[in-house]
Amino acid sequence: NLFPGRSSRMVVCRIALWALALVAAAGDSLAQKFPARPVRLIVPFASGGSLDFIARMVGQKLAEAWGQQVVVDNRPGAGGNVGAEVAANALPDGHTLYLCKGYPFSSTREGSVGRGSQLDKLSRMSV
Repeated sequence: NLFPGRSSRMVVCRIALWALALVAAAGDSLAQKFPARPVRLIVPFASGGSLDFIARMVGQKLAEAWGQQVVVDNRPGAGGNVGAEVAANALPDGHTLYLCKGYPFSSTREGSVGRGSQLDKLSRMSV
């Protein structure tokens, strides 16, 4: 017994309570403010269109709510696949958003993109 005169159950409970108190106290200091840097909002179509307009309005509201800049990044081409590939290759840190219309993966059917394409990563994106 590590602590003579005390039951091991009492010792374990006290250690658990102290550990919980330390984790709770350290939680605020370890948490990072989100977003920590500007957020990129990828639009897979040209600027000036309806989706670009919506993205800029949403980006403005997000910037006001978060207190951080939201950059609209238009990536037109290949029916939205260029923008989707840019989003798929972005760091998975939550600072890149992908805005699409209709279906989240454009009109790409299985087999229409070559094997080994980076679009395979879209399956891991949150939709």
